[in-house]
Amino acid sequence: MKTKKKLIKILGVLFMLGGTFLASNHIKALGMDAPITTITTKISSVRVYNRFVGISSLTPYWANANSYTISSGRTLSASGSSSYQGTGFTLSASITKSVSVTISANKSKLSKLGIWVDTTLTRYKVVQYMYGSPVRTAYKVTSAPFNYYVRVYYK
Repeated sequence: MKTKKKLIKILGVLFMLGGTFLASNHIKALGMDAPITTITTKISSVRVYNRFVGISSLTPYWANANSYTISSGRTLSASGSSSYQGTGFTLSASITKSVSVTISANKSKLSKLGIWVDTTLTRYKVVQYMYGSPVRTAYKVTSAPFNYYVRVYYK
């Protein structure tokens, strides 16, 4: 037996009786269609230099290496968590070398290859409106790397 949900509208926002706010995905699940408008506003932007991304996928294990050779055509990738002005985001990078390179390392220390970037970080405020009233506010950060670096990362 299906029970019918009772809905009320207060200041243009839909609620189930009892005061539970209905997010847009709940409204769609009830078979209703609510006009959701999303407005994204750029808050700030900054260039960040030498931001550590993570350990390269080519070096999963620590080693006492005196050098690392990356062959032409090899792709190095890494990702890691970061934050900007209190908003978390995933920073990722992928580099394909067009020529073979050898990077010197200190054999007396455990090491791996790491990836660093110079990037532009931009923070946005995202507000969702339903029937003209704000119902959800979130923040997001985008990263636009413009330089990539592969270096030895020591333990």
